[in-house]
Amino acid sequence: MLTKRPEERSATDPSLSERPASASTVVHRKSGMLWAMAGQGVMSATRFATVVLIGRLGSEHELGLYSIGFGALVLVVGIHEAFVTTPLTVFLPRKRADQQAAYLGFALRCTWQLAALLSTVLLVVAIIARSFQELSELPWVFVGVAAALPLVLLREFSRRLQFVHARMKTAFVLDCSVAFVQVGGLLLWLTLARPTALIGLIATGLACGVAAFFWWNVESIDFAQDPQSRGSEIQEHAKFGSWIFGENLVSTVHTYFGHWFLTITSVATASTGIYSACLNVILLVNPFLLAITSIMVPRVAQAYSQHHRQAVAALTWKFVAFVGGVMSLFAVFTAAFGGWLAEFLFGAEYGGHSKEIAWLGVMMIFQGINYTASVGLRVLNFASWTLISGLVGLSTTAFLAIVVFPNDLFGIVQSFVIGVAAIAVLRLLLLVRLSY
Repeated sequence: MLTKRPEERSATDPSLSERPASASTVVHRKSGMLWAMAGQGVMSATRFATVVLIGRLGSEHELGLYSIGFGALVLVVGIHEAFVTTPLTVFLPRKRADQQAAYLGFALRCTWQLAALLSTVLLVVAIIARSFQELSELPWVFVGVAAALPLVLLREFSRRLQFVHARMKTAFVLDCSVAFVQVGGLLLWLTLARPTALIGLIATGLACGVAAFFWWNVESIDFAQDPQSRGSEIQEHAKFGSWIFGENLVSTVHTYFGHWFLTITSVATASTGIYSACLNVILLVNPFLLAITSIMVPRVAQAYSQHHRQAVAALTWKFVAFVGGVMSLFAVFTAAFGGWLAEFLFGAEYGGHSKEIAWLGVMMIFQGINYTASVGLRVLNFASWTLISGLVGLSTTAFLAIVVFPNDLFGIVQSFVIGVAAIAVLRLLLLVRLSY
């Protein structure tokens, strides 16, 4: 049986969720936001440190390969998010206390089964990639992603569970353990050889494995192992996650379209590595953005459980305005210091791209709007429209990159920014319609 801790009851007890928030509750929420932002900061800093180590001490070529492998990892993690962790976040608070252990056991089994399936698919992709003679290292990159994936998914499952139960401190500890092992492992490797894309992916998998092992040994929740098929939950997750999967797929393809396009159309992957470096300068703000959306999902889901659609829309607008304002300040910062920061972090060979980074800083304003508006639309059961808007944005970027703008780094940046802006406009228009 699953035992609820006192701090978990507000997420599962409707009678408590309907009460006005006390002063202690407000303080707890603010503390949770700070811990969530700290955790996201550690995660983003870990990814950023990995990129800097590979790009600065390895080469632009290796950074380009790593960005392709990491893009594949993001894609498959998005599948897990759509069909397992996001439905878990929404549906677990709606389950009775005596149902939660069995439901968690079902979600955990889904994680392992999905990991096995997706790793197999990646190994097949690695075999197909052998046909690209000019990129002989590419198959090994996909092998590295396939090896790391089961541990990455288990870590993602454990982390999302901490957010569901508002255990932000535990999530922060898990994030710190990943950072210590991943960055420490890469630094240890530097005593032997230069970092490569494959070593970066292996370090990611090992770090997530350590965090998952730590979580499994301290987790007090019981996971009921029901061998019988849970057909209703499978249908529930599939129906809810299908639109989210489509959105995640389109979003990932959109985000990494520039990497893949430059890899295919350029003579070498060096230009892909430079593009990845410019993007990673912009992603310094990701801890804030991801922390806000991680906190936003359960809060908006709880508002929906009280059957107030307009309350969900109003809460979404607050997040949209807040995030948009912060992203605007960040855009000003990147326009002023982004080029210098890229050269300082990655080396002189990455300099001279202030214009591209300034454009990408503006893109983050629209991206912040997209993230927060998407959460509200999902909870309001308009996930199909988030997918449609994402397709419009991807199509816009692809058309501009292939037909309109020059086939170079700045052309890719312009195409990407305009495509992301198109998504923001469509989602805001729909949110306006749902608010009245």
